[in-house]
Amino acid sequence: MNHQNKLQVNQVLPALAARAEFGRVLDLAQQGNRLLINRHGVPTAIIIGIEDYLLTVLEQPELLTSLHKKAQAAGLDHLTLEEIDQEIKAVRTQSKSSNRWHVSENS
Repeated sequence: MNHQNKLQVNQVLPALAARAEFGRVLDLAQQGNRLLINRHGVPTAIIIGIEDYLLTVLEQPELLTSLHKKAQAAGLDHLTLEEIDQEIKAVRTQSKSSNRWHVSENS
């Protein structure tokens, strides 16, 4: 995305309306909308979804980008937190059992 696209907003809301309909504001941001919040007519904040933030604002290290692409290719980018915890436990269990009988060359 170019720099100019980063600054475009889809909707301008007064702070009072954003507060009164905060759930709707979050839904709009999650759907990719960028919302400019005005307070007493003065631009005060921009609300964007996390995906938009990660892709357009935050500079991602090359390693993280590479890992994300590998996860997408393997279909692992949609795991729930519970599934991630299960994967971690499985790897740790496997690692412990394979290291249990490992004899070091220095022994």
